[in-house]
Order: sequence, then structure tokens, then C-alpha cells
Amino acid sequence: MKMDKEKLISDMLCTPDGKRALAEAMVQPIRREVQYQSLGSKLLMVEPPPAPVGLTFYMDEDITTNRLIDECRRNIKNAILCLEIGG
Repeated sequence: MKMDKEKLISDMLCTPDGKRALAEAMVQPIRREVQYQSLGSKLLMVEPPPAPVGLTFYMDEDITTNRLIDECRRNIKNAILCLEIGG
């Protein structure tokens, strides 16, 4: 049964008239789905998302890029050392 449908659709896609017939057959189900969605959004109360809170970023004068890189390197070396000792 499924193969019959697939064969029929495949055959219809080979001709302009078949493509037109498939398009016409698809219009109503698509229109119905869009109308359901529209009706649902009209019937259901949807709350808007809350307004975003302003984020404030500040730069600590003591932290420099080089200091952060050095700290990351130390953390990586310590992690490797712990793995070597533990392993």
C-alpha cells in the first residue's frame, strides 16, 4: 500500500499536470493547519516574555590579559601534574 502511494506520487511528479494535481491536493490540509494555529493563538492567552534585565560588565583594573593567561597555564599544569601523580 505504501509502495503504491510512493509510486503514484513519483509518477505524478514526472508531469506538469501531476505536479499541479499534487499541489492542489496539498492546499487544503496546509490551509487547515494554518487556520488551527491562528485560532489557537487567538484563543489562548500568551504572556509576553519578561523584559531583559540590563547587564553591567566592569573591568577590574588589577586583572590583565597576561595575568589571566598565566593563571590558566598554571591551572593546566597543576591538572596535568595531578593526573600524573594519581595515575
